[in-house]
Amino acid sequence: MSNPLTKAKILYCSQTPAANKKKGRGGNKHPNWISDRTKIKSKRMYFEEKQFVADVLQERNYICEVTGERGGTLSVHHKNGVANFPHLRFEKTNVVVIKRSIHLLFHNMYGTVNITEDKWNRFIKNKEYARTVV
Repeated sequence: MSNPLTKAKILYCSQTPAANKKKGRGGNKHPNWISDRTKIKSKRMYFEEKQFVADVLQERNYICEVTGERGGTLSVHHKNGVANFPHLRFEKTNVVVIKRSIHLLFHNMYGTVNITEDKWNRFIKNKEYARTVV
């Protein structure tokens, strides 16, 4: 069994600026370097989005709109994805309250890009959500 202090020291030493330089991770030369940080902050409006989700859940009485069950781990799904339709992000007619397991199944089947209301309607019509434990 190895010493946890040794592991911590190795981890600490591997994260120093000198070690990162040796690894080729020197600031703006790193492939993931972001020169304009304003793009990160404007990408998602976390507070507004969190408040929007809370309002929708409360307004719809914490009921899954697919199964009709109340409570549990619920999620708010955008019928027309935010990536392609950012103007519909806070539109209450564009969202449905569903169980998290159904939400994950939908995105596992259809991905997270190019999500449209047609794909959602097909998912519901074909009862593809029945593949998950609800």
